[in-house]
Amino acid sequence: ARALARQKRFAEGIRLCATVLQGPSTCVDALQSICSTWEYADQELLQQHEDELSAVLEEKDSELASERRLRADAERRSLQLEACRDEAVRSLMDELCGTRERLECWKKRTGEKEHELASESRRRQEAERHLSWVKQRADLHDAALRENARLKKQLHEAKARAASAEASAAAAEARCRAA
Repeated sequence: ARALARQKRFAEGIRLCATVLQGPSTCVDALQSICSTWEYADQELLQQHEDELSAVLEEKDSELASERRLRADAERRSLQLEACRDEAVRSLMDELCGTRERLECWKKRTGEKEHELASESRRRQEAERHLSWVKQRADLHDAALRENARLKKQLHEAKARAASAEASAAAAEARCRAA
């Protein structure tokens, strides 16, 4: 009976003790009945605890499954976001490389255009100097033409005067001869 008590099997211990008790059989039967009821109540209580424990375990299993689904969804979204981020980074890097290439090309073209502009500026300055020289030559030519025209006019006038003087001299000589 003590071993059963240490195992917390009290109803069985009392029932074992009741078998050695002396007394009216109704009392022993009542004690046996109480022990049976006690065992039944313990079994019902144990079953109730097991049912409650099963319900709690089912609830916790359900929560755990739900949490696992949420975690799996979160990991999937995280992987998707990471893939999107990686794609965005790749896209930005490609865009950056393209921009750098365009910048280098633009710098090269700018350098070429500046070189062309400097060459064109030198050609323009040379053309302006040549134009100035041509204008000076044209002015000198115009002055020479005017001087030539003036001298031709003077020559013509001188020839006309000489012819007139010659005609006057010839007329005077003819008058002198006739006189």
